[in-house]
Amino acid sequence: MMPVVAAERVRAAVAEIELPKCRRRITVSLGVASWVAGESPEDPIARADAALYQAKRAGRNRVEAASEVRG
Repeated sequence: MMPVVAAERVRAAVAEIELPKCRRRITVSLGVASWVAGESPEDPIARADAALYQAKRAGRNRVEAASEVRG
């Protein structure tokens, strides 16, 4: 399963959660990135983190995928 598809499923499932006595809608923003052979483990984590903050800037309750491999 593609990371964006999995993240979107998580986002949608969280959006459907209803908590008793909670007046606010619960949402999540997610950033995803794929590991590329030869990268350090920190590289895709950094890209996913940047994508997460892009999702928050774009309005929250969204999934953003890292679009570039930094080298």
